[in-house]
Amino acid sequence: MLKVKNKQGGDRMFPINKKEDYILFFLIVAVIIATSLLIFKNINFNSEDTIEIKNYEHTNISQANVLEQEQIDISDKNKTSKEYILVQVGGAVLNPGVYKCELGDRIYQVIEKAGGASKDANLDIINLVDEIKDGSKIIIPSKSKTSNTNLAIVAKDYSSKVNINNASVEELQNLKGVGPSTAEKIIKYRQEKGSFKTLKELTKVPGIGEKTFAKLKSQISY
Repeated sequence: MLKVKNKQGGDRMFPINKKEDYILFFLIVAVIIATSLLIFKNINFNSEDTIEIKNYEHTNISQANVLEQEQIDISDKNKTSKEYILVQVGGAVLNPGVYKCELGDRIYQVIEKAGGASKDANLDIINLVDEIKDGSKIIIPSKSKTSNTNLAIVAKDYSSKVNINNASVEELQNLKGVGPSTAEKIIKYRQEKGSFKTLKELTKVPGIGEKTFAKLKSQISY
C-alpha cells in the first residue's frame, strides 16, 4: 500500500499489487542494463580507436622500414654492379704499372692512381678527359723524350685495331674469323643495344663464343 497526505492532513491509501511491483522492478533493471551497455560500448569503442591508431602507426612504421630497406638494397646493388677494367700506365708517371679502374674512368683518374704525373710529363699533348678502355696501355709522354717518331708509332699501334663501336661491315670483315653474317650481327647488336661498354660484351652477339672472342680480342678496340 502507498500512503499519500491529503489536503486535510490525513493519509490516503493507494493500493499497489504485486504485478505493478514486478513491472517497476523490471523497468529499473532494464534501465541499469541499458546504462551499463552504453558505458561498456563507449569504453570498447575508445579501445578499438586506440588499437586502430596503434595499428595505423605500426603500418606506417613498417612501410617506412620497407622503403628504407629497398633504398639500401638499391644502393648495395649499385655498388656491386660496378664493372672494372685493367689498364697499364707508363711513361712520365711516378708509379708505372697495371691498375684496376672503374668502367668509364678518364685518363686523368688513372694518372692519379699511378701516383700522379712526373715533373717532366707533357700533359699538354694528351686529352686528360679521354675515356680509358679495358686492356689499353697508356703512355704519358715526357717533355724531354717526346718526338714525332714516338707519337707516330703510338698512333700506328692504335689504328691497327678495329674499333667495334664505329667500324663498318666491311671493316669488321677484316677481322680474322668474322664474315659478312657475323659482321651484320655486330652492327645489329650495336644498333639495338648501343655502343659496346667492354670488349667482353662482344660475346653477347649471336655466333661469337668464347673461342671466337679469344681470337678477336687482340684485333679489336672499343
